[in-house]
Amino acid sequence: TLAHARALLDDVPVHLEPDDPSRSMQALRALALWAARFSPVVAIDPPDGLLIDIGGCQHLFGGEKPMLRRLLKELHRMGFDARAASAPTFACAWAMARFARPALSTVAAGGVIEALSPLPIPALRIDDKSVSALAELGVQQIGQLLKLPRRALPSRFGNQLLLRLDQALGAAMEMIE
Repeated sequence: TLAHARALLDDVPVHLEPDDPSRSMQALRALALWAARFSPVVAIDPPDGLLIDIGGCQHLFGGEKPMLRRLLKELHRMGFDARAASAPTFACAWAMARFARPALSTVAAGGVIEALSPLPIPALRIDDKSVSALAELGVQQIGQLLKLPRRALPSRFGNQLLLRLDQALGAAMEMIE
């Protein structure tokens, strides 16, 4: 809250502006153009993210981790509090960047299930109704979901759940524009 921010900042003046989604989107587009220095394939992930296909580019920066470290360093220098992840799938990278503990994480080709298992269900980018329904069953983490019988999931939670799960695991394609 504003009161909490003011208390934390003590005597530092606080500048307030109303939220302007079009201005935020414009800034995100500019950031995507800037990020093209890391890869020619960059997509906006509204409201506050970028997806970058680093396949074939990471060696130019000394590997995945050095590339992500440089990306984060430059973003921090520009004033952004950023997180980054690389993984075999966009969905896995998205989940790791938004829900994993370290601000920088990499997932190897064979480590997707292990990396995703401890993450919360919202890391799959499914609707709130499905998240709530799974929570009612006591399913809080992706690893718990993976233990459920797959054929029973669509009838109870819809096809979107399986699609998102398959995208994260690499069993379904996900393209970025």
